[in-house]
Amino acid sequence: SLKADLLKIPSLHNLIPRVRFGWFVSFPEIEFDVDSVEWSKEIISDIRTCSSPSLLSFKLKHMLDYYRSKFPTKKTLTRDDIEDLLVHMRPKFDRIPKLGDVAVHLLGESFALTQEQYLFLDAVFANPKIICNGGAGTGKSFIALEAARRMYALDKSVVFTTKSETLLAYLKNQPGVEGIDFVPWNNIRTLSPVDYLVIDEAQDVMDDDAPKILDSAVKGGGVNGSWLICMDRNSQSNLIGTYSKSAMERIENFKSISVNIPVNCRNTLLILNQTKWATGADMGIRGIGDGPTVTWQPVNDIKSEAALLESHLKKLLMEERLEPKQITVLVLNEKHNALNHVSEQLRNRVKEVNTALIENWNGRPITWSSVPAFKGLENIAICVIGGRELNDLRSPINSLYVAMSRAQAFLWIATTQELGELVKKSSGGNIE
Repeated sequence: SLKADLLKIPSLHNLIPRVRFGWFVSFPEIEFDVDSVEWSKEIISDIRTCSSPSLLSFKLKHMLDYYRSKFPTKKTLTRDDIEDLLVHMRPKFDRIPKLGDVAVHLLGESFALTQEQYLFLDAVFANPKIICNGGAGTGKSFIALEAARRMYALDKSVVFTTKSETLLAYLKNQPGVEGIDFVPWNNIRTLSPVDYLVIDEAQDVMDDDAPKILDSAVKGGGVNGSWLICMDRNSQSNLIGTYSKSAMERIENFKSISVNIPVNCRNTLLILNQTKWATGADMGIRGIGDGPTVTWQPVNDIKSEAALLESHLKKLLMEERLEPKQITVLVLNEKHNALNHVSEQLRNRVKEVNTALIENWNGRPITWSSVPAFKGLENIAICVIGGRELNDLRSPINSLYVAMSRAQAFLWIATTQELGELVKKSSGGNIE
């Protein structure tokens, strides 16, 4: 009936005889694992591949390969042919749940993959061993999780690991991840080898033992196995864990390929440019719109810092109409946490980010965290405090980079003289 309807359209008369027609059936609420000579698994989808539009799209592509093999004499349609059909049938769509909360008009509940991310996910299935490098906000965790979903949909045993148990708990609470094992990096040695291993924030675990651990964690070992490593080897290293260049080179010798993700899909353009300027880091290109101005708030002492922070939090809640859960305070040096000097009423409304809080992430209040503990996470509004005795930190400029790049739309930085000097040095003195 579809073929007959399309033949009624004059502009498609010459095209339709060249089109392959087939069928596909979906069981979106159950796991369908029945085998029969009556059907092929390529034309059946179940709950594993219906948990997100992207996974269903991925399954459909496998179905298309199946029908191409059944009708080999028909020529592949050109891009123009496909566009002609889409005009009459339906436009392109592929929406994927976003890692993070929906909050302001700049952000949607889900977003289409960028062309670069499409290419990356295609590369995952063309190459079993991939090292993905990208700056903060380029969607590394997002596409790492999507790759894990798609591998599980192909009946692979999948383990997703990272050093931060907070980040791991957060990703474990994302939609469509049932069946994927989320294991802290410190526990990877205890597992039996799996079909596919994903290591996120890999710059935190890349010590001299990492190649050996990777080699034992996947079936076939590091050279013949299948794995994905996502990392920001420059600006997010040396905050937690150890990054060894020689270890990275050994893993690269596992006959892997490297892919760079250049497009920032987290931060507004202003936050993107301000972070690049202040830290000298490469965060990718593009951004998601202009957004509010980044505020560098001069502070003299910790009590004035606390008062200004409290005033800004009230502004976010009252004037910007943000929900408490959309606000996170990040502390550069926990010895100088201005939250200890705010009013008791406010202090009781702010909770530290931990794995227990992650379990009820959508119901959280205003949160605070050290910078290393918040790596991989994000929020609509970020307030950066604690910019004192920065030499206590393993890498002050990398800490500032991570803190600033967590903000999706609103960024406020309590700027001590010491922090100002750090930015002045990093930005080459151009502090206007």
